[in-house]
Amino acid sequence: MRTTIDIDDDLLRDLKKCAQKAQLPLKKVINSTIRKGIQNPAKSTPIRPYKCTAYSMGKPLDSSVNFDKALLLAEIMEDSEIARKLELRK
Repeated sequence: MRTTIDIDDDLLRDLKKCAQKAQLPLKKVINSTIRKGIQNPAKSTPIRPYKCTAYSMGKPLDSSVNFDKALLLAEIMEDSEIARKLELRK
């Protein structure tokens, strides 16, 4: 059966080398390569789940600070810094 497919240049180069080395037509090399790939698919290794080790950052200096609310903490720190800079301008 005839069909048209796009083969990457480097892959076609390798297939042509194989055909030349085996002294076979390119068509036979392509067909046998595809057959081998279909009959013996590559075994993929299972992907291990990503693990991230958690480290303690120590106790907060101010017991009123809740590190579970990091955005709130950043907002409070930013507000206090802006207030400090405004006080310096007076």
